[in-house]
Amino acid sequence: MIKSSWSIEDEKEHTGASEEWWCVEAFLQTDNKNNWNIKCSLVKDKRNSSLKSNISILDMDIKNNKIFFKLNKKSKLSISSDKYLLVKSEDAYIKGKFPNYDICIKVPKKNIELKLKFTAKTTQQWVAQEITNGNLPLGLSFFKYGFIPNIDIKGYLKSDGNVTNVSGVGYFEHVWGNFHFHKPWTKLSYIPKSLALFLRLLLWWLNNFKIKTPESLEFCSENSPLGYDWSWAIFDNGWSLFYGNIMVWIKKGPCIGVLYLYSNDGLYLKFGNIRFKYLKTHYSKKGRCIYPTEFELKAEDSNGKIFLRFKMSTKAREAGGLYKKLQFSNGVLLSQSPGFVEGYYFDGKKKTELKGKCRIEPQRLLPKLGHNELRINFLLPPKGFGILLNYISYYFKKHIEANLQILPKLRISFKIKRIKPGDLL
Repeated sequence: MIKSSWSIEDEKEHTGASEEWWCVEAFLQTDNKNNWNIKCSLVKDKRNSSLKSNISILDMDIKNNKIFFKLNKKSKLSISSDKYLLVKSEDAYIKGKFPNYDICIKVPKKNIELKLKFTAKTTQQWVAQEITNGNLPLGLSFFKYGFIPNIDIKGYLKSDGNVTNVSGVGYFEHVWGNFHFHKPWTKLSYIPKSLALFLRLLLWWLNNFKIKTPESLEFCSENSPLGYDWSWAIFDNGWSLFYGNIMVWIKKGPCIGVLYLYSNDGLYLKFGNIRFKYLKTHYSKKGRCIYPTEFELKAEDSNGKIFLRFKMSTKAREAGGLYKKLQFSNGVLLSQSPGFVEGYYFDGKKKTELKGKCRIEPQRLLPKLGHNELRINFLLPPKGFGILLNYISYYFKKHIEANLQILPKLRISFKIKRIKPGDLL
């Protein structure tokens, strides 16, 4: 049996937390080879204990990518303080303790019921466990983020009266802390602890990230702090991955986050020297923002090198809300989609091909002025010396381009033009 790095107290409810959730995700296949993707989040929030709890079930073989979705607004959570974890609502429950969990999900309006047994194949991991003992800052508050990236699943699916066995792979996470996304800067008493966490993480990042002069950088307004890019992946060879990037307005360039790679023998590698690039983005009219639908990661350190390309396989389900009273944003948008991932890991001697399935979930704090973008291209020796700036504002409907080239010859230009409605993403 895998040795647990969590105590039962870690798994259960933390009564002092302002927000806490337990989440399971899975890729399932039925006996007749149909493919399903599920997510179930049970959320405790002191403002509203069930507002964010939700279930999504996707039949991945339906051509129109139909999503069955249940937003449980009325049912309150019941959380046990017994010798094992038990979190339940009207339509779902998660119970057990590491490494075994029982999951039940019901969507009565769609005549769907899932009963699953989760058995962990890897140990638990706290994000930044070795750096801050798993504590992470969020505004002036803080939280703890734990996950299990590789889980074996057995169970059954009942759909429209038909029952079939299912099997697959899954993911489990437990997060709690004293924070609210709509009021991240109000707890002044948390400043000393938050600053200490920021400093320790910054020093770790600077120690691991190799700073070099880039050929280009890209920034956008929706990639502000409190947003993130997140992905969980399970590869055909049994390896698994967790990726989290904290947004600091960067659209292309250094990642302020971590990437954990787990092999099927339990070995995990942590990367801090990561660069990311969006290959395709989607403009959300609901949030007036963009988020990636296809992106790539490059990371390296003393453990080796890794290259991965992620791609959403369906239209993302957009969830979240607009908030009128926020000072710096209009609300939060969370986009979710299953996808595919491929690439490789090279340890200096052997190259391991990686190919599999993933979940992609970008979250964005919605900017008051909508989408704004700045691209900076550098002309570097021996080709020359100069800088090219491109600024795009959807709010002002303007595109500004400025070019200052010193070498090999002086060139200065400035252009401004209006963006037409048809030019919007």
